[in-house]
Amino acid sequence: MREYAVKVHGKGLMVIPAPLREKYDIKKGSEVVLVDEEGYVMMIPKHSLVELYGVAKGYGNMIDEMVRELHEERRREARS
Repeated sequence: MREYAVKVHGKGLMVIPAPLREKYDIKKGSEVVLVDEEGYVMMIPKHSLVELYGVAKGYGNMIDEMVRELHEERRREARS
């Protein structure tokens, strides 16, 4: 685990260090989620499903099937 010290500027702005931006693919316009825990704040990069899809390339067919099943299940629930 590495630690990075950053300064908070006016209006609460801070710069995310380049190694973290590169590691977590945080670019201009990217969103992050801040989670307030007891005594610390976690920052979690927020990625769209489209961005995450390539992460599981070997499981594409399984993921597609799971999405189809969920969609069909929701459709059946809506009819009842």
